[in-house]
Amino acid sequence: MIKQLIFAVVLFFSLGLSAQDVVLDMNVDEQYTEKKGPNMRQYGHFYEGIAVVVPYNSVSGAKTDLGRSGEFLFGYRYKLKLLSFYAIGFDLNHRWTRYGIASEELPAVATNPLSFAKDVRRMSLGVSSFGAEAYNRINIGKRGNTLGNYLDLGIKGEWNYSRKLYIKENAVDGDYFETSRSVQKKLNFIEKFSTLVTARVGINKVMLYGTYRISDLIAGGYTTPELPPLNMGVQLAF
Repeated sequence: MIKQLIFAVVLFFSLGLSAQDVVLDMNVDEQYTEKKGPNMRQYGHFYEGIAVVVPYNSVSGAKTDLGRSGEFLFGYRYKLKLLSFYAIGFDLNHRWTRYGIASEELPAVATNPLSFAKDVRRMSLGVSSFGAEAYNRINIGKRGNTLGNYLDLGIKGEWNYSRKLYIKENAVDGDYFETSRSVQKKLNFIEKFSTLVTARVGINKVMLYGTYRISDLIAGGYTTPELPPLNMGVQLAF
């Protein structure tokens, strides 16, 4: 989770700097003279985010460990303001998600690769994706030339180009090593494409966000239960 730690440091440092920005002009009628900026007709910015996988519906055979599951993403977001309170936009991003698979005392089943978690020391599933999102933005309240307060609702398609199963095992007693690690790539039981709905509540450059997967992640022909579809976290624009 080194990426997540680095992101946390950057987040708190950036929050300290952004506290010096003018968020709301006392006289909104006297708008800034700049033609570019967060509250202009067109605006784009990069962002990064970190989230947890919410295991509210974990099912035996694919239970996730909250402490070992999460996501990191970064991308570019563009918005086109149509009205003072309404804008549309698109988002291009890269997302890396890890599901830490909990060990359960269940019979191993060949059609459920995750059921073998009890036979190894540790197992996790990693999915790397490129995504494209279309969203609607509702601006809330007055603002100067800043992003202000807003609500985003959108839909997103992802290409899961990398699908890996990470396995850590203990060696047999008397062997010349203690643990081994292996990686299984191009997993056939994980779908190559996903569809998600998205929501964000933003206060200037900081956003609380959530994504909910509405398509199946597990491919047909496998008995692996669906993994938790809900992720929730925080994003920072820069």
